[in-house]
Amino acid sequence: METLIVFGGAAVALSISYLWKVKRRRAHLRVWRQAARRVGLTDVQAEEGGPLKTGSLSLVGRSGELHVRLQFTTNDDELGRNDERGTKIVVTGLDHGPGGLFLRREGLSIALEKGLVGGREIEIGDPSFDDEYYVLGYAPLALALLDAETRGRLAGLMRNRVAMPGGKSAKVGASLADGVLEVRVRDGPFSVKLRRIPDILAAVIEVARRLVAPRALAARIAENLRAEPEARVRLRCLTTLAREFPSHPAAREALLSAREDPDAEVRLRAGLSLGPEGRDVLLAVASGQGAEDATSERAVLALGVSLSTDEAQGILRNALRKRREATARVCLRALGRRGGSDAIDTVVKVLAVEGGRRQGPRRELAVAAARALGRVGTTASVGPLREAEEGDAEMRRAARQAIAEIQSRLMGAAPGQLSLAGGESGQLSLAEGEEGRLSLAGERE
Repeated sequence: METLIVFGGAAVALSISYLWKVKRRRAHLRVWRQAARRVGLTDVQAEEGGPLKTGSLSLVGRSGELHVRLQFTTNDDELGRNDERGTKIVVTGLDHGPGGLFLRREGLSIALEKGLVGGREIEIGDPSFDDEYYVLGYAPLALALLDAETRGRLAGLMRNRVAMPGGKSAKVGASLADGVLEVRVRDGPFSVKLRRIPDILAAVIEVARRLVAPRALAARIAENLRAEPEARVRLRCLTTLAREFPSHPAAREALLSAREDPDAEVRLRAGLSLGPEGRDVLLAVASGQGAEDATSERAVLALGVSLSTDEAQGILRNALRKRREATARVCLRALGRRGGSDAIDTVVKVLAVEGGRRQGPRRELAVAAARALGRVGTTASVGPLREAEEGDAEMRRAARQAIAEIQSRLMGAAPGQLSLAGGESGQLSLAEGEEGRLSLAGERE
């Protein structure tokens, strides 16, 4: 009798469990079908593994090029405790190609993964996004997909929150890897979240459509560039277009448009990539139009030997007026390459004004002027250089080296035979003395 009671109790328990599982299956399928209708899935099919195999229950369908699967999941630690049940939404068909994109939030696990696995992280150029997310894959694809709007929508999803109607949000778990977007929703007590699946699926499909790889990456990157509010992202897009798609019409159009970009770094990148068509842009950046000193410096260096004496003098005057020491130094270097009386006069003036300074970046201008005179200076430059020797050790070395270089250019003067004449200041004469020694008139042994 007791045995019958035990078996009877077990049978009742099994029956209740069976009925509960069937009820859950029907509830999930009903809500999943509602969700499929909500987002307009086509070719919808239910895949069941038998009434007791709830783990294999799923609903599949298509949304354009996307393949969508909603499946019952268990023992998913990322959803919470073990044995918690929920719905996993899997979206494929993003067409990311081999490797796809990998995107996860930064954290301890990612830091450990970086150290163990390595991989070249993709920086989009948006500081807030780059600081929060770890991105791997093909950089042009990432820039084509992650425009400002998509970054905002994807960020919300990857923060494990989906916006719901009425200003509320639902907690989820999300990942993007190898061209597959997964979102996991735990049922919670009494399946209270199950009814939110239609809204969650609609938000997931909206993000997934933005993540479908475009057929023409260059065209999409150029399109994103025009609407991108972050200057660093625009710079990254422009650099990628110039490097990866140099002959694409969309890349050229983007480079031409970038000549008017409000950010000087972006304009500089456009000028560098456009060759002769970018020279005016480089000149404007070199002159300091909305540019930092380092940016103007790079523009002068990019102009190189094409920079005329008049242009170098104009940029130098502006740099000195605005205390752009790095730009001023490369202008002095440029004048040292150009030569000519106008260039030499300008460099001598800088040496005279800045040569007395004992420290700081302005003293470095005097050193740069001395080095420039060493390349193009004449006998008239020796007097100012001799006066500059009164500066610190570096200034003395630069001045003496410049005088030695001037000496070596004098026709008929062997090293060590040059002296400063005792008469007119700045005049040189050949001096008898030990070969290899530069003697100045009046200098004591």
